[in-house]
Amino acid sequence: MYLEILLSGVVIVLTSLSGKLVMWGTLGRYLQKHLKYLVTLALGVFSVTLYLMFGEVLELSTSWWQTSIALALGAVALEAVHRLLPDAHHHHGADRGECCETCDCNKTHTHSRKINPKRILLGDALHNIGDGVAIVSAYLISLEAGLVLTAGIFLHEFVQETSEFFILKEVGYSTKKALLSNLLVQSSIFIGIILTIIVSNTTTYTPLIIAFSVGALAYIILRDLLPHTLERIKHGGGLTKHLLAYTIGFIIMLAIASLLPG
Repeated sequence: MYLEILLSGVVIVLTSLSGKLVMWGTLGRYLQKHLKYLVTLALGVFSVTLYLMFGEVLELSTSWWQTSIALALGAVALEAVHRLLPDAHHHHGADRGECCETCDCNKTHTHSRKINPKRILLGDALHNIGDGVAIVSAYLISLEAGLVLTAGIFLHEFVQETSEFFILKEVGYSTKKALLSNLLVQSSIFIGIILTIIVSNTTTYTPLIIAFSVGALAYIILRDLLPHTLERIKHGGGLTKHLLAYTIGFIIMLAIASLLPG
């Protein structure tokens, strides 16, 4: 199990290079154009993951009130990050071109307040630590849950890291500095992985760790991914394409979950 967890962490860290990828040739132009649908695809993937993990929480739970508190704390922890680091949350979108799909700014996007890159990077680091907790929690359930969650986080982080790359470029970072900053921040996922492995090996609180991750995952879906998709549909249309992207993500991950050994 530890090898799979380590490889999942490495895969997520590699999304730090996504910003450079979307600047590369025909593939880059295609990905830039369709990043918004990747978010919706990730929403479908996370829906399956949430279902698998919540079912496991119900099965393992021995105290409904402790489980409920753990679920709530998972959501509250992420909300606290958003409240304390408001500039750390940025829209999932690609470059200034896509950002301007919903605003009349002639392809030149400026923020209403000064962007604080250090705040953004710190917020992303905290978010990545949470991803590490979630990945270990999923693998504690089964191989299938771990792989499905890793796939969902990969899609989510691919879009987020691309967005962050362009934000850092906007505030004056060179391509090399933006990529290195993203790489270092993404590596914080191993803090969450290591801490969760230690806790899960030395205590009997594994069900509560999983419940905490389920609460955090539900928060990401309801506060980040779903509102993003609805906002894109509201301002840019494409309801059918978004529904198709969601369905593809959902079906693919459900098939994987069914085929993999539990």
